[in-house]
Amino acid sequence: MQGLIGEYKEDGTLVKQFQMNLSKYYIYRVYKYDFSGYLFTEE
Repeated sequence: MQGLIGEYKEDGTLVKQFQMNLSKYYIYRVYKYDFSGYLFTEE
């Protein structure tokens, strides 16, 4: 279904599902990063 993105565990269990409003364009790929070390410094 268009506009739905799901995050799954390794065993295929759904963790979280997100829905977005679409116009004539679509999202090709979604990445998940933890952003560790990106614009932040540990003290």
